[in-house]
Amino acid sequence: MLNIESALYVCVQAIGVVPGTASLLQRFAPDMAYRVLDFWKPDGVLQPYLLLSNGTQRSFVPIGFLRAVAFAPEQTAYVLPLADLVQDRSIHLHALVAREISQQGVQRQALGQRFIPSGWH
Repeated sequence: MLNIESALYVCVQAIGVVPGTASLLQRFAPDMAYRVLDFWKPDGVLQPYLLLSNGTQRSFVPIGFLRAVAFAPEQTAYVLPLADLVQDRSIHLHALVAREISQQGVQRQALGQRFIPSGWH
């Protein structure tokens, strides 16, 4: 789970033409911001996915289709109009997710080392 999920809002944008994404993109309005709920980075996949909700359903959206909009820790809604948020162009979504993946890797490694019985090194 992203540590920033309760505060980060993103908008969904069509970038280029990618087969099979039209139905996914239709679930999200271009003038709305969506709170990041979680992320998923399957092994062997270059681009992580962020979990968003449009209010009625949840979808994993490739990070390449997302633009970070704002940190809004005072908000709890899944969806907000873009006009209601003060947009922050200094947020770098790829850097935030890369940092989170790195931190989770370190945590998993530390957890794995914790369960190695002494004398087995």
